[in-house]
Amino acid sequence: MTPQQRLKWDCDNYKKRLEANRGSNFEYWNDKHKEMLKQGWNLFLITETSTRQWSQTFRKESTSSEYHAKKYVEQLRSEGNYARIVCGYEKNVQRVKMYSIIFKPKPTKTKTQ
Repeated sequence: MTPQQRLKWDCDNYKKRLEANRGSNFEYWNDKHKEMLKQGWNLFLITETSTRQWSQTFRKESTSSEYHAKKYVEQLRSEGNYARIVCGYEKNVQRVKMYSIIFKPKPTKTKTQ
């Protein structure tokens, strides 16, 4: 591979990585989120059924699937909640990005006369 071909290949790789990561920038767990939990926010308990391990159901606060996290956030928002995805609540040795959902019910509007 010539230096010009290598440069073109590196540039193309960089552009494709940027495109693949577009729309996937979520906040990371920090002290702000701990304070939110004290103010009435809750962690969503994600239920996943594993087909590999004899169809056992796992309940936990994090998932490695961005698709599932987005699906649950849409579901919570349609039910009248504030919801957001946060990364890094659960960490692992392999550094797989884990997505958690933090949510809070929206206040109900009452009519005043």
